[in-house]
Amino acid sequence: MSSDGSNALQAAFQQLLPPKGRGNGERYQTIQLRDEPRVQIGKGRGGEPCIIIDDVSAREGAVRMPIELEHIVVRYRCDVEIYTSSTRRVGKAVATVIGLREGSSEFTNAFLDVASVFADSLGAHPTQEQVYEQVGRLLELFRARTRPALGSVQGLWAELFLIACATRMQEAARAWHSDPSDVHDFADQGQRLEVKSTRRAERKHTFTHAQLTPLAKQQIFVASVQVLESQTGVSIAHLLDRVAAELGGGEDTARVESIAMATLASNWTQGSRERFDFQTAIDTLRLYDASNVPRLSCKIPLGVSDVTFVSDLATSRHVTTSVWRRLGGLAGYVAPLPRARLLNDR
Repeated sequence: MSSDGSNALQAAFQQLLPPKGRGNGERYQTIQLRDEPRVQIGKGRGGEPCIIIDDVSAREGAVRMPIELEHIVVRYRCDVEIYTSSTRRVGKAVATVIGLREGSSEFTNAFLDVASVFADSLGAHPTQEQVYEQVGRLLELFRARTRPALGSVQGLWAELFLIACATRMQEAARAWHSDPSDVHDFADQGQRLEVKSTRRAERKHTFTHAQLTPLAKQQIFVASVQVLESQTGVSIAHLLDRVAAELGGGEDTARVESIAMATLASNWTQGSRERFDFQTAIDTLRLYDASNVPRLSCKIPLGVSDVTFVSDLATSRHVTTSVWRRLGGLAGYVAPLPRARLLNDR
């Protein structure tokens, strides 16, 4: 879900005109979303956006009750008329309609961003049960999209940068945390990986005590990257493009997009466009075994929690890139691809 793609969808929606015609029936002017003709973005008579899913299986079985929330209404098995500017024809369909309420126009862009992720997660030829499941996820993502941000732009950029550069991107994406408040950013079996970034020349990072303290049979690594803001750099949206292209869309892509959107939440529109220099990040990316990172040596007393401190990695021994690529498990598949390839594919 790139900024270009998001902007294009928003621009295309703005070009849609509220449908005209007689009668009180539901009529929408629509544009196709992705390559699946049964999933469309529509504009209703009041100018509100909606997602229209035309699925013949919706004609079968019991009808689910509508879902009516503060800003969104979901209705199943609706008889709708669809006018497409490309064919200049009005067609009829039985569809699931997920629409923004009239009077909620300030959330139009957020709704369209979520619609883009929804299309990725829905996939081609969804069953009605899959539609029901994904509608629930869409509603939760919309709620998250309108809440205060859970993480920083810089921190999210660094985590997505690591995924976008990973030797085994799919495994890296699946190991990424679902909740930005998790102790570690990546987890797989007995390995944990924490990603730290800084805009300063010194490689100093803030850690919690738990981030550097392994549990039994657990190994912790720290990826450190120095970032530089640049107008010609790479944005979060562009990193998501790179990940989506490699993963080929579908569930894994939708999951990454959902986590990214939930992290920035209401700061998504602005935050997803901030740019950082890609080459600087490649050249400064380092991996450390947590045992080599300065940390508290004393035992934390009972009743004391949320202990944080700043560690300077200047004298810490990092794992060389060649050794990094030979590591097994999580650490191995987040190892970066060769520098030349990353720069060529940018």
